[in-house]
Amino acid sequence: MNKKTIVSYSLVIMLMFAMMPFTVFAQTGDAALTPMNLLPHFNNFRWTYHGIAEYGHDMSVSSIEVEEGTLHYFIEGNVHDASGGESEADYSLDLEYIAESTELVQRKTEEMMMDSAFDEIQLITTPLEEGHTWSQEVQGEDGSPTILENTITQVETTDTGRVYTVRYEDTNSPYYEQREIQEGLGVISFEKWMENEETGESYTVGYSSFEDGTGLMPEMDFEDVSEDDWFWNHTARMVTMDLLSGYPDNTFRAGNSVTVAELITLTLNTMGEHPWGDTGVWYEPYRDRAVELGLIEAGEFEDFNRPITREEMTKVVVNALGEPTGQGSLSFSDNEAIGDDYLPYISTAVESGLVSGYPSDNTFRPENETNRGEAASLMVSLLKHLPSAEPFTLSNAMALQEAFINRLFQETSEDWVVKDFESREALVNYIAEIAGRDVVEAYVDDYFDQRDGEFIQRPMDGPVRLLEDRPYQLELVHPRKYTLTQETHTELAGNYTLTITYTFENQRWIMKDHHLDVH
Repeated sequence: MNKKTIVSYSLVIMLMFAMMPFTVFAQTGDAALTPMNLLPHFNNFRWTYHGIAEYGHDMSVSSIEVEEGTLHYFIEGNVHDASGGESEADYSLDLEYIAESTELVQRKTEEMMMDSAFDEIQLITTPLEEGHTWSQEVQGEDGSPTILENTITQVETTDTGRVYTVRYEDTNSPYYEQREIQEGLGVISFEKWMENEETGESYTVGYSSFEDGTGLMPEMDFEDVSEDDWFWNHTARMVTMDLLSGYPDNTFRAGNSVTVAELITLTLNTMGEHPWGDTGVWYEPYRDRAVELGLIEAGEFEDFNRPITREEMTKVVVNALGEPTGQGSLSFSDNEAIGDDYLPYISTAVESGLVSGYPSDNTFRPENETNRGEAASLMVSLLKHLPSAEPFTLSNAMALQEAFINRLFQETSEDWVVKDFESREALVNYIAEIAGRDVVEAYVDDYFDQRDGEFIQRPMDGPVRLLEDRPYQLELVHPRKYTLTQETHTELAGNYTLTITYTFENQRWIMKDHHLDVH
């Protein structure tokens, strides 16, 4: 078997509509919902809380690390300094949320935060059902232990996810805490019992999430987009997921029309479909795949470069759900303008919450051209209805590594002629089933040569591998993108940092990028 010297290949992809879907907002059945669904799976997600007596604090996700099926959220933040900078107190805070399939735990280090009396506490445990109770032993600020009796007192279903109200009562004192924890968002309110030591009077204090300051804070500084725009949150999510990007002049142009080809491409990418083909027309592989999956009918569109209408867009996205269309009634003031063929699709989309009309005049405007802001909003809605990706673990990474090497190292004759593949393109297509095409093409170009009509494998050293017995860091970028980093030393490579990116595409995990930095 041949070996290979490692080459570093980083992907730089600038696409208007691109790449990977994300499904933290996917709807899940009661049986599938776990504490791991309660926090947002985004880096750069920020919470802002306001409370009693002008209290407030901000905190954001600095990293999400995965270890043996457990998510570790590392949170950094600051309590608002009401002294205007005159106080010498430490207003910083550090939290860690540990999310497992059965429990969500909070650990904190802080001096001024108005929060739990306990530095470590179980926020919630399964089953996530109203009436569920459990006990936990916690350590007070003075180090003395006490027992908390905990109850999920209410479960409320809202348009943005279920909200769990949890009460924690100290069995040895009148002290209690209460939190509201929202699916996909985390803690949205907190209160606790307090007592005035001088007067003996008791009261409650707390805080709640401040919506205008809570949410994604991506590196999104488009010159023509502000946080006041109605499409801000949708666009922020899509940019964070690498599903949307701006134009080279740093604009987003939310009002620009979306073409048929662009909408189909964006829908397929959101579904985790990334068809490839060298046809000379960039959208043809997407068109063909959309026909295969029933998103569109063969011959339905003659011109894929024209703007797509709102009713056409709705039909494509409803087809992406794969659900039967409804026959419900619509109450838009311009119902008569909707084409008969599109009525069932729009009815289904409205019933499922995928689309709505214009609130100013209760119109749907079916023949209006779809713009980029509307497309971003619709794709976020679609993501809520798609099944989530399977979790990624070190075992997945090791299996992908072995599969990649097995496919890269081909069986050859004594003079290095590859037996099973006759061309570069055939081998690239084979390996690209489990790895990013750009990475595969770079490796194949480095390892193989087409010479005198024969496909030859060059004798080279093998790649630097991920070592299972060495320390590593597996970070969740979002549920369909992970980054694994390993800093180590070997006799062959010396000191190095290996960084591998994995993405969930076409219903499977692949090795998207592979980078080696030798120190």
